[in-house]
Amino acid sequence: MRVNILPNLGGLILGILAVAGCMQAGRDDFFLVKNGQPRADIVIAENPTRAVKLAAAELQLHLFKMSGASLEIVTAPGTNVPGHIYVGPSPWAEKLGVTDTDLQRDMFRVVSGNNWIALVGFDQDVQPQEFWCKSREDRPRVQAEWEKKTGRNWIAWDQSSFKGYNKALDIWASDGAGTLHAVHDFLRSLGVEWYMPGELGEVIPEKRDIALPKVNKKVRPDVAGRSITFADFFSHAAGVTNDVLWYFRLGLGAHPQGFGHSMQVILSHPYTRTNHPDYYALYNGKRDLYSRGGKPCLSSEGLYSNMLEYARVYFDTYPEAQAFPIMPTDGYASMCQCDLCKGKDDPSRGYAGFMSDYVWGFVNRVAGEIQKSHPGKKIGCCPYGSYYLPPKIGLHTNVIAMICRWRQNDADTPTNRPSVLADRKTWQDKLAPDSLYTWDYYLNSRPNSERLGMPIFFPHVISEDLKSWKGILQGEGVESWKDNGCLAYPGVNHLNIYLTSRLYWNCDRDVDQMLEKYYERFYGPAREEMKGFYERAEKTWMKLQAADIEYLLNALKMAGEKAGAGTVYGRRVELIRKECEPKLRELLMQRGQKEEFERIEIIRQPGTAAKADGRLDEALWASSTARTLKEMIKGGPPEIPTAFKIGCDASNLYVAVTCSEPEMAGIKASGTGRDDTNVWLDDAVEVILMTPKHKYYQFTVNANGALTDVDRRQGLQGIIWDSKATAAAVRETDSWTLELGIPFNDIEGDKPAADQPWHINICRSRPRDKDSEGSIFVPCGKPTFHHTDKMSVLVVNEQTGEE
Repeated sequence: MRVNILPNLGGLILGILAVAGCMQAGRDDFFLVKNGQPRADIVIAENPTRAVKLAAAELQLHLFKMSGASLEIVTAPGTNVPGHIYVGPSPWAEKLGVTDTDLQRDMFRVVSGNNWIALVGFDQDVQPQEFWCKSREDRPRVQAEWEKKTGRNWIAWDQSSFKGYNKALDIWASDGAGTLHAVHDFLRSLGVEWYMPGELGEVIPEKRDIALPKVNKKVRPDVAGRSITFADFFSHAAGVTNDVLWYFRLGLGAHPQGFGHSMQVILSHPYTRTNHPDYYALYNGKRDLYSRGGKPCLSSEGLYSNMLEYARVYFDTYPEAQAFPIMPTDGYASMCQCDLCKGKDDPSRGYAGFMSDYVWGFVNRVAGEIQKSHPGKKIGCCPYGSYYLPPKIGLHTNVIAMICRWRQNDADTPTNRPSVLADRKTWQDKLAPDSLYTWDYYLNSRPNSERLGMPIFFPHVISEDLKSWKGILQGEGVESWKDNGCLAYPGVNHLNIYLTSRLYWNCDRDVDQMLEKYYERFYGPAREEMKGFYERAEKTWMKLQAADIEYLLNALKMAGEKAGAGTVYGRRVELIRKECEPKLRELLMQRGQKEEFERIEIIRQPGTAAKADGRLDEALWASSTARTLKEMIKGGPPEIPTAFKIGCDASNLYVAVTCSEPEMAGIKASGTGRDDTNVWLDDAVEVILMTPKHKYYQFTVNANGALTDVDRRQGLQGIIWDSKATAAAVRETDSWTLELGIPFNDIEGDKPAADQPWHINICRSRPRDKDSEGSIFVPCGKPTFHHTDKMSVLVVNEQTGEE
């Protein structure tokens, strides 16, 4: 029977004529391939799943690359060879007692006999139901049919389903692919490995002889749901199929369901914006009808009833679905200021918890009603941003949570780790068993990131974190940046992704052994130089000094020389060098020439002092130099000018900023109290400080004089930190002025001196419904205030004399 399975993979013809027959007796020294000649065929069912088709093709291709032998793919064991490889569930495998009856998703078993081996997993062809889009152009049809079915002005939930299908391989990311995982496991046992997408990333040993192993094992991953978003399955761009293949070769699978910013299905619809402004958060006296997705008012009964009804319709429409998200739109960081929402926040819990009861209370209301109408169905939400910490309220047993965090920050800020574990424990105690998931971010290679091209590796952090999650974590999604449908910066990014994916299957694996094997097999003669490169980068990437950068550049140069230009090892080293070297040289220049970004020297004069009252009438200001802010990207003059001065006395650093404002009536100033996060929505000034002994601090003051101070070593949760800084603002007819006093004793690090300077940046936000503007003292070429590699140097020179 001729079996036509897939398009041509690697130049192999996969449709091969076979003759059915009985199996031959085996021997203890049986070979599947001997002296480059096939001694077995690949047997699949007559109607195999998509995963089995791909698994058979992968097995055939890699055995050929290893040995030169082309094993036939057949639907019944042949008589022309003495051995057989049974791939996937089939009547033939079942006769040998190898079935999938006790396997769950992604599990597989590998069993061998005298002259055969069976690779059988849990397989399932996913068949998307309406309403799903078959292409980007199909979205209007789906939306129209969804509205017709529901009779409501709602956005159809998933209009990107098509992105999960790869036509070239005829497979969905969400297909059950246990047999495919079994085949890749078997190939690994023969020495095959895939460290990076494409042929440059594969390691395939030459084996003229391939012996039949003695094996009987059943395998299940330690983490059930495993997804890393580096491959756009749907894209037809060059190289995408290589990334999709790498996705499965790593053992990745379906994305964990039941999470996402679902409130946009109501708030993004034009009908809602026009007819139900009360569904949207109130900021500065206006409903937020303009931001992407819309920020919700969670006290709105109309929004609540719509989200509840949407969840019910979703479960009725997709009965196979196990969970649906109830989650605010992205960037939800400030409380609605309407009368119904007042007092529902809890500032004492800091940025990460001040909205927890508010958000999770809404989620819990929906979950309670779903538990009544749809028993067994789950409602999901992500601990995220201002509602990261568990709420104080109790949660229904059908609530599931996907904790959002940056795993790499455990290396960047080691003090994070105890708080991460403590937060997780409180979530475990809050939820029913088997209800915790995670979402992580491997996004250092996204455009405009200040870390683009940096060699950021954190293998031991990955290992420690996943090991601590064993038996708890139900699934994880990792957001990784794509470039034209493929993994961005594959040379820099492949190792973190490879280790994460493989540790999902066995969290207890020795990561040092995995790394030693990687250095040896991937870099060959350059193994020692590249080992040194990775180990130095892992220890120093979060605080690279000039000596570290010089070491890394030299290690890459020496590795390239050792590997040899044009060799496979040399090409791998060259890829990493090409991606890293421009950034490393930029950083080296910055470390050595910080002064090029401006230098501020102030003199502490005896007898001078200031009071943070916004008046600027002290002698200190009369002797201080005025400087101006610039446009954020190119550094030209901003549309609306801003000037500032910096001074100090014996105990305090002072910053005074005068913000010109032609439309004083349009000033946004909703924040009123200490650590009121609404200041980040307002006309405000940010003072960012970095010291040699610390990461950095952020002080934000709005036009009301409301101050928010953050110790950014703890991320935004550092809002709990309280300095003794004082601030005030005064409004004039065409400007407003703020004055900020920061005690030196509150800042970790000696006073800024020539040998131990601080770094500082002054920034202004001028938000408007249209034509918002940001300005900054030291521009970084990107729309951000927080680029700590480009800041002004701040030095205090002492003046002799007594005060």
